[in-house]
Amino acid sequence: MNKKKIKLEVGDVLSINLGTNEYAFARVLSKLDIGHCIEIFDFIGNHPKQYTEVNFESRLLLPQIIDSYSLFWLRNEGDWELVSKQKNFTPSKDEQTKFLYGDKMNLTLIDIFGNTQKKAKNDDSLYAPYSPKGDIGVKRIIKFWREKNKD
Repeated sequence: MNKKKIKLEVGDVLSINLGTNEYAFARVLSKLDIGHCIEIFDFIGNHPKQYTEVNFESRLLLPQIIDSYSLFWLRNEGDWELVSKQKNFTPSKDEQTKFLYGDKMNLTLIDIFGNTQKKAKNDDSLYAPYSPKGDIGVKRIIKFWREKNKD
């Protein structure tokens, strides 16, 4: 069965089939050159329709960049579905998440809106790489944070 190609938009709510009757839920924050930036919520359901029970103020982890082309256009990995659209959703302009790219002599930060700035030499912060994750990468990070939050 061929799944329908989906063009994601800001505010789209997604279900991610984790296997064993578990579903994570996410929302699209922005479109970047290399994919879409999503926030993943601290709620695991046993059915995709349980997105109505998500506390959209409670993230499991920092926003992530996904390979939306493979996940939603080619549909050649994972079992991700668009379950709802929040048409009036706008991500907070105060969102502080940044990603890092470049070589050691030219490190650059990019925020979820695509704004870039040079990384200051005295900035010791750790940043996620500006690289999209596929199904397996997202599931690994969800598993890691779920286990970490149990402690």
